[in-house]
Amino acid sequence: MRTYLLIIALLLGVVACVEDTIIVDDSTCGDLVLNPGEECDTTTFGPLSCELFGYEGGALSCTDHCTLDVQTCIGMADTCGDGVLDVGEMCDGAVPGDLSCKKLGYGSGEVVCTETCKLDVSGCGGIETVCGDGIRSGDEECDAADFGDRSCGAFGYYGGTLSCNSDCTVSLSACVQTGKCGDGTVQRDYEECDGPNLGGATCLSLGYYGGGLACSADCSFNTTSCETTGRCGDGTAQPAYGESCDGEDLNGTTCFSLGFQGGTLTCGADCGLDYSACQGYCGDGMKSGTEECDLNDLGESSCGDLGYYGGMLACAQDCTYDLMNCLAFGTCGDGLVNVTFGEECDGANLNGTTCWDLGYHSGTLSCAADCSLDDALCTGTCGDGTMDSVYGEVCDGADLGGQSCLTLGADSGGPLGCASDCRSFDTSNCVFPLCGNGTIDPSEECDGTLLGGMTCRILNYWRGDLYCRNDCSLDVGACHRLNSVATSRYFACGIDSEERTWCWGNNAFGSLGNGTLTDAHVPVEVLLPTGRTFKEIYAGSYVGCAIDDLSQLWCWGHNEHGEVGDGSTTNRVTPVLVNVPAGHTFHDITGGIYHLCALDQSGAAWCWGEGLYGKLGNGTTMDRAVPTAVTMPAGRFFTRLAHQAHGKCALDDLGQVWCWGYNVNGNLGNGSTQDQATPVLISMPAGKTFHDIAGGDQHTCAIDQTNALWCWGYNQYGSIGDGTTTNRLTPVQVTVPGGVASLGFGNFESCAISLNGSTYCWGYNVSGQLGLGDYTTRTVPTVLTQPAGVQFVDIQGGYRFTCAHDVYGRVWCWGLNDHGQLASGDTTNRTYPNLIAAP
Repeated sequence: MRTYLLIIALLLGVVACVEDTIIVDDSTCGDLVLNPGEECDTTTFGPLSCELFGYEGGALSCTDHCTLDVQTCIGMADTCGDGVLDVGEMCDGAVPGDLSCKKLGYGSGEVVCTETCKLDVSGCGGIETVCGDGIRSGDEECDAADFGDRSCGAFGYYGGTLSCNSDCTVSLSACVQTGKCGDGTVQRDYEECDGPNLGGATCLSLGYYGGGLACSADCSFNTTSCETTGRCGDGTAQPAYGESCDGEDLNGTTCFSLGFQGGTLTCGADCGLDYSACQGYCGDGMKSGTEECDLNDLGESSCGDLGYYGGMLACAQDCTYDLMNCLAFGTCGDGLVNVTFGEECDGANLNGTTCWDLGYHSGTLSCAADCSLDDALCTGTCGDGTMDSVYGEVCDGADLGGQSCLTLGADSGGPLGCASDCRSFDTSNCVFPLCGNGTIDPSEECDGTLLGGMTCRILNYWRGDLYCRNDCSLDVGACHRLNSVATSRYFACGIDSEERTWCWGNNAFGSLGNGTLTDAHVPVEVLLPTGRTFKEIYAGSYVGCAIDDLSQLWCWGHNEHGEVGDGSTTNRVTPVLVNVPAGHTFHDITGGIYHLCALDQSGAAWCWGEGLYGKLGNGTTMDRAVPTAVTMPAGRFFTRLAHQAHGKCALDDLGQVWCWGYNVNGNLGNGSTQDQATPVLISMPAGKTFHDIAGGDQHTCAIDQTNALWCWGYNQYGSIGDGTTTNRLTPVQVTVPGGVASLGFGNFESCAISLNGSTYCWGYNVSGQLGLGDYTTRTVPTVLTQPAGVQFVDIQGGYRFTCAHDVYGRVWCWGLNDHGQLASGDTTNRTYPNLIAAP
């Protein structure tokens, strides 16, 4: 049908005369395709030819408007007007048959015949729409694959392919699957939101601090409400939401206000301050700006430069001078009279001196700015030749107030003189009875209550009362020394020559055994069991233990894990009897954290308290509230025990060392890091045996038969002493000049007394526990400067503090003093040995 109509339409195209030209749609003319309304298209004529129109020959041509032009055809007879439809005529007078506009493919109108026998279709209107011909026309939305220039996007969808329904209407079914703005579903590749569907987004998820998020008509976020609360990046710092700054808004902060000395502060993308361009901060090791110092940079200052008499200047964390060590040496102006450095007075402290002491009778003595006595306001003086009893003078020059040698009780002699202070007589020319005359004569040490300024402490005793015998010699029978001292983590104890027991330092759990929980900065007496005295003492981790005169074992203090050994877990503030196995007595007590061990009379070891890591040596990790036998090596007995925090080491009868308990840092010396719940033999150096042993928290040392030192275990702070900080899983030899006589260890520090009497210390030194005058850790034995005239014979360490016995039985301590464990009467740390106070 479509082909027939096209041919008819083309046949009608012979109306090529200007007055009869059919006007067609030029939008498709020239595409070489015969489209509806076209008679031809350039060189495309379909089946038409000049002969088809009754001409003898020639070639058809096509106008620019796609209508036929037969003027180039030749040999056609002119018969138009005879009323007969001849070849070459489309009509002649009347329109042939029932030919109409509709049959010619138009929608409406009337066809007429022109005077030239051609059909005139100018009265036809509209091209007929034919659904299914593959060409979209008329009111068709589509036809087969012809959609014009439309796609799914033209209908607002994000993708898909249009299809054409059988009625030439567009089908959007494949478009709908890709979605469009307004369908209530968020298409992530194209939309931020869709209607009330925000895809789970909120103002907070977009980085704002609050507000209500909405969706715009174009399916993008409407953040108007969010923006009222602000966000990182909006240029306004909001500290309430954790912003330190925002863009150029630094909230008033500068490099200087942050502790730097200069530079430019900026704001990071996360609204946090970026101080990478700030310069000179406290802790960078360079003194700058208002800093007094910075780490080791003291600005070439020293304690002496600051007016102190000695000490080592340090720098505090806030870059101000740390004067702690300087203060120990004193300065003019500190209110303390430092006689050693030439001070006569200090501020209001005149050291007990008055105008009278300087020979004046009255007036007001003061102290000059250089700490020397200023007697400018003192009046009157001894030496003016006139005895003035009102001011305490008993004589003045030749004025003896009527006294003589005889009136003063002398047998004979003279003349009597006046002492230089006018308050006593010069009886050197008088002859008095000897001892008992109330004067210490040249041959006497004392006389009556006059002791010549001597005390028990001056005579190198620890405490006590000094008396004068009837023969005017000093009686030291009531002076006492500390015969033994034991240090713990935070306290220490000792037994004196009077068989009294004393403790000092931390008392949080009753560790001092005096019935209280109050720390003591000077020694306090332990409340001994009735009728008993202690012969040997040990101070552990908050626990004190002692062996009495009947070889019974007593303990007191912390007892959470049964370390007191009385079968309970109740803390004890006074000594209680340990529940020892029947028939056993003990010696050589030692301990660690929450546990203790002791050797019985047969050399077998017993332990009690916390069992963690196998530290009790009985093959288990269970706590024991009474002494429990250690699994002993076959055929061996122990002669000495060594402290460890979570285990023990022991010296046997063959000079070998066995260890058990915690071993992660090589504490047990057997080449492994595996905990052991029973004793294991250390890797003994070839050809060596040991005769003494001592331990710290996680390291142990032993002295061999040549008095050489061998150490093993934890070494982060140089506790081993081999010049490294590498843990040692087996013994390594440590060089101590002159050989080792005795050992004493703290938690991570070590000390040894050599055979020549020198004392060496090494290891951790954060509190000055090495006694070297500073806080510098040492990895090799370093000689300690002992107090003048003092030689140490025994040394022991606690937690960051150390104590030593000297040859006179006095005790010196140094290091950490936060609980008064140095027995100095205060809580000030010491970096040099300090003689402990008497009770």
